[in-house]
Amino acid sequence: MLGLFVGGVAVLLFVVDSMPDLDVWHQAQFRHEYNHQQHRAFRTLQQYQTLEQQLFQELQAQVYDRVDTAALPDFHRFHRGSPVDPTAYTENWNRSREFSVANPRAAVLLLHGLSDSPYSLRQLAQTLHASQSHVVLLRLPGHGTAPAALTRVSVEDFKAAVRLAARHLRQQVGPDVPLFVV
Repeated sequence: MLGLFVGGVAVLLFVVDSMPDLDVWHQAQFRHEYNHQQHRAFRTLQQYQTLEQQLFQELQAQVYDRVDTAALPDFHRFHRGSPVDPTAYTENWNRSREFSVANPRAAVLLLHGLSDSPYSLRQLAQTLHASQSHVVLLRLPGHGTAPAALTRVSVEDFKAAVRLAARHLRQQVGPDVPLFVV
């Protein structure tokens, strides 16, 4: 039994050792990602979006500018111009967005899943906006940039960002308009 265990560990070590090195998008460290402790003074969605703009500038410098596009497959998140490269489009839907209307019937805060980013809710946001809803499409911390960012965020960061966006929506629409979190 001990021999089987030692053999299993040896195979596991061999497999782990033979894996390719981590790439730049696995190692990037972003200073401008929202963090509930560092950014506790934030009170507006505009502050969040300004920080987000700085974050995407960091992503450009730390990942896009350092990637050898020729070494990547054509269908790759960091291959410039790829159909899955969000920077290849006129609008980068991996960012927080606000769709406001005069006299909204409802306020809606849209939250994407943990393996996603705001682009996945784009159509829903546009449909709700067309139906007279004031919509905030929030990019949760750690999402829409590089995989490394997900290793440095916490549930507390998510909760603080959601509270900030919900408070912003409530301030925009007033106390009488129903607010939904989806």
